[in-house]
Amino acid sequence: MLQNNPEKDPLTEKLIDSGIAYKGSFLQVHKDTVKTPDGVVTTREYLHHPGASMIIPMFEDGTVILERQYRHPLRRSFLEFPAGKLNPGESPFNCAKRELTEETGYEAKVWKKLGRFNNAIGYSDEEITVFYAGDLQYVGQNLDAGEVL
Repeated sequence: MLQNNPEKDPLTEKLIDSGIAYKGSFLQVHKDTVKTPDGVVTTREYLHHPGASMIIPMFEDGTVILERQYRHPLRRSFLEFPAGKLNPGESPFNCAKRELTEETGYEAKVWKKLGRFNNAIGYSDEEITVFYAGDLQYVGQNLDAGEVL
């Protein structure tokens, strides 16, 4: 059985030192010094992310809304579910409602939280909360400046 309590997990590393190696307008790179369970002192670098929400907007016939968006790190466009990062102090649900309308122009009357996942556990602390959105009504898209979908 997996341990969810780091104090009881024999694989937990002991944090010795922590610092920010780089701070950008959106992401931060942390560099921590840790001691592994077998006594090795080493460093761990990871991206700190504010968290995000992803929405699966579904019509009554079972079709979903996907977006096509260019992603600079991989230099190409991808098909994606609507999603976006949390603003400071924003709940995942409020983020999901905001992003759905901004990116797709739809509002939903039915919402259901489906769960959360960490998409890049080896190098990021990002957690994405996933929501189902149903009973969709078009109200008009409101993209952020520089957001092209």
